[in-house]
Amino acid sequence: MLLIALQLISAQVGAPAAAVDPSVRELAWSPAVDLSATAGLGALWVVSEVALKPSLAPATCHWCATDGLDLGLRGVRATTAAGRKASDIASGAVAYVAAPLAAIGLDWLLAWRAGASWKTGAIDAVLILEAVMVAQVLNQSVKFIAGRERPFVADLAAAAKPLTDQPTDNNLSFYSGHSSFAFCVVGAAATVAFQRGYRQWWVILAAGLPVAVTTAVLRMVADKHYFTDVLTGATVGLAVGFAMPALFHRPLKVGPVSAWVAPAPLGVAVAGQW
Repeated sequence: MLLIALQLISAQVGAPAAAVDPSVRELAWSPAVDLSATAGLGALWVVSEVALKPSLAPATCHWCATDGLDLGLRGVRATTAAGRKASDIASGAVAYVAAPLAAIGLDWLLAWRAGASWKTGAIDAVLILEAVMVAQVLNQSVKFIAGRERPFVADLAAAAKPLTDQPTDNNLSFYSGHSSFAFCVVGAAATVAFQRGYRQWWVILAAGLPVAVTTAVLRMVADKHYFTDVLTGATVGLAVGFAMPALFHRPLKVGPVSAWVAPAPLGVAVAGQW
């Protein structure tokens, strides 16, 4: 899918422009605020994962029961321990390597094709990663509060549950952080590219969403998450990926601005164009 996206961009856009495409817009951002927020949230996520998890993760499940939908869709899990382990490793590679490389890489390619400077691409990367860090800190907070038991842990006898490879991870099933990360980075990259005015911003969705869906499916195959875990992760990830750039990094100038006052039945109305 990524190769097809690259071919589409090359075929439709042609050689890189000598000058910046006039449709490319500057986005609102603050180096001090956005770089600090991205670094700070990223550090908080890493520290909560590496150092604070033993004290913050629930030792026993708060949410132990599940429903018929999740139980029915557990049929996609690998039938062997080796298969589940391989799917777990693959899901990490797809979510944390393939998805950001595809999303941010395509954004950079679109910026280059539009004649934008390397600084524009660097700013795009910061805004995308800022959204991802917001999504991950939110995900970690919900995991610690929800305390949902992972599906493979639910199958174990009570005495065996503390003996898993990562006991502190046993009750952090809701919702899927891998899925949230993958869908957020794709959604944020597509939103930033759209707001920039890159003509083929939609290619990021076309190439990135299959990668994100693959992540979600692999998490279920690995028996690490239920269907509702990955569905929620995908939904929240996409929502944050769209909302952060759309709310905080809008184009500084979209087009000509004008305003006027016109008569209205109850007085006057202000109308405008921007």
